[in-house]
Amino acid sequence: HKMQKLSMAAIKQSKPRTSNMVRSICYQNGHTLQTLNLSYCSGLDLDSIMEITKNCIGLKNIDLFATQLSKDSISFLVNNLTPQLETLSLGNLSNLKDQHVKALVNRCNKLSVVNFQNTKITNDSLTYIIKHLQHTLEKLNVFMCNDITYAKLTELKSIPKLKVLNFWGSDQEKEDLKKVMPFVRFGELITAD
Repeated sequence: HKMQKLSMAAIKQSKPRTSNMVRSICYQNGHTLQTLNLSYCSGLDLDSIMEITKNCIGLKNIDLFATQLSKDSISFLVNNLTPQLETLSLGNLSNLKDQHVKALVNRCNKLSVVNFQNTKITNDSLTYIIKHLQHTLEKLNVFMCNDITYAKLTELKSIPKLKVLNFWGSDQEKEDLKKVMPFVRFGELITAD
């Protein structure tokens, strides 16, 4: 009942079984749980997301990479996550859109590590990130987000704490960005834990 970190990464189970496990964990450890890694888990549904947001009020880190969350699950998540969240991975979610990022960064403006790798977000999401995470963001992964342009990436230079940036670009674009943001490292692994 005092668990602080839990990884159930890559558990492949049916929705009812996964929902029951999440419900049990959230009920028993929701007040102490700080890190939850459910990356690559199958079976997460809206009920699971509701349990997490309702009971896990002390979460600082959550990884939901490649969990195949529905549009409704993502919407509920970004509108109900604890504002104390510091690291988040919503990469490889085909249903993640700009409006989700807007709601998320408006609510959770203490995020320092964010992974949106291989999603359908656009330059609009970067605008929201720059506006709301300007004083906290240290690591950002937008690798394989095809609708984010190099020109928009250069605007990230206005984020003074940014240390790591992953994006889809040519070697020349990376070299040019190094000149614009000399203290930023490119291509490092970014995780929510």
